[in-house]
Amino acid sequence: MLSERLARSIFTAPCACVVRDVSYTPDVASTGDNTNTTNLNVINKGAAGSGTTEVGNLDLATGTDLVAFDNTRIPLNSTYADGVTLAKGDVIALQFEKVSTGVLVGPGLVTIRFVPKVG
Repeated sequence: MLSERLARSIFTAPCACVVRDVSYTPDVASTGDNTNTTNLNVINKGAAGSGTTEVGNLDLATGTDLVAFDNTRIPLNSTYADGVTLAKGDVIALQFEKVSTGVLVGPGLVTIRFVPKVG
């Protein structure tokens, strides 16, 4: 099974903070598929942009679809149940991981909910 990965920066921490939620609102619908799928992976790239830690993901398998103009939450992994702690300047990216021929995922809006880290 071949995969292709394309990542786009979606957030740069303006201060030390905790990312609590990531969601995606696509402009077009996408229908999930088990064989030819696309995984939406949230990657902590760190301050240097070289990080590879996957902190959340939504796999567009059969039964998991994106509805046009409907906000869809990308769940954080269980390790990050309390959120993803970032230092000022750390970058979060959204990676579109195509498996085989993939599922077409159109353009959309990413929403990040975060809170400043106190202390």
